[in-house]
Amino acid sequence: MIWIYLHQQIKTWFGMAILAIALAGCQTTPEAENRIAVDLDTWQESFDLTQLIDTSFYDIIPLETDSTCLIGEISDLFFDGNHFYVVDKISGSIFGFDRQGKFLFKIHQLGRGSGEYADLTGVCFTGERFYIYDPSLEKLLTFDAQGHFMEEHNVPGIWAFDIFVFHDRIYYWNEWESTNQGCYLLYSTDLQGGNLQKMLPFPEKESRSGWTECSPFYSLTDERAAVIYSSNDTLYCLDSKGRMQKYYFDFGKYKMPAAYARKSAIELLKLKAFDKYTSGLNGIWETKNYFFAEIMNPERCLVFNKETQEISVVKRLDLSAFIGLGPWFCRHGHLICYHPSYTLIGTYDSYKNSDVPANYKSLLQEKVGNLNENDNPVLFLYKLKSNEY
Repeated sequence: MIWIYLHQQIKTWFGMAILAIALAGCQTTPEAENRIAVDLDTWQESFDLTQLIDTSFYDIIPLETDSTCLIGEISDLFFDGNHFYVVDKISGSIFGFDRQGKFLFKIHQLGRGSGEYADLTGVCFTGERFYIYDPSLEKLLTFDAQGHFMEEHNVPGIWAFDIFVFHDRIYYWNEWESTNQGCYLLYSTDLQGGNLQKMLPFPEKESRSGWTECSPFYSLTDERAAVIYSSNDTLYCLDSKGRMQKYYFDFGKYKMPAAYARKSAIELLKLKAFDKYTSGLNGIWETKNYFFAEIMNPERCLVFNKETQEISVVKRLDLSAFIGLGPWFCRHGHLICYHPSYTLIGTYDSYKNSDVPANYKSLLQEKVGNLNENDNPVLFLYKLKSNEY
């Protein structure tokens, strides 16, 4: 295990139970950058997320399957404590399910008219509203929590690949694309698409396609938002007062050379660049006491303990007390992961002689015993310990 002690500035920032990410108006706030050295050659095999879980509570929720709610992929997932909302960018839909997985509604307004979107590019949910951003139509659409269309607004001149809401502003995540508004990695508007602000400028010559699709690309707490970009080793931080911080991860000999920065992933594969260099930060998650950052090539994960101010490098994240960790989200005080139904058929047989709790085995048999391979995915819900949210 390698422990990396951070600069005092980042200690203070994380010690406030936030992992600052800033991206506030660069016109008024000077940038501050902290460099963090990371040795990817020294690592531990795994970090067990079970230690963050209240193991007395868990649930398995097969999502109802019928012709009106077939899920192509779970691109994003929101949970408000009583409902699950699945974003499926393949079908251009948002599906609402109740706590037991019963299908409730679908937002599927494909088109070019009023209340419609041509592409479900950016989606976020605030607990009361869905916001959908379609860059091709330069639209921001609003739907209520029951899936009813409310209003739409024009957001001209920018381009983004996803969005999030932080302190009553919508942030538009642009991954290295030049737009009519200039070259900025992040834009923001009010909730009606007005009062445009531009953040994180970059030279037009640095426009690039990105090497990977960061997912999740942001993390939120009440005090701050954190965001990352493909082919960039920097974590950007925006607090509630508009103060900005940057944290640069120095991967040493694994850092991708500057000459490769604007090459496409296909070009880099031909050059076998990923055999020698990391593609950098690829996803971020956090609880109250921990922050996680996925790294690609080699596959590693940084685990930051906000209490001890230490970072460990691990090969993978585990959930050893249960069925295992699939793609996961931290939502509303819970860790939620999902598995496609076809991967769960016969799962009970493989776990019945394991150390998994007996009640969990029984629930697993009850919930997945009669699955068909084409059924919708199954959600696994775990409650975080009270000190983790």
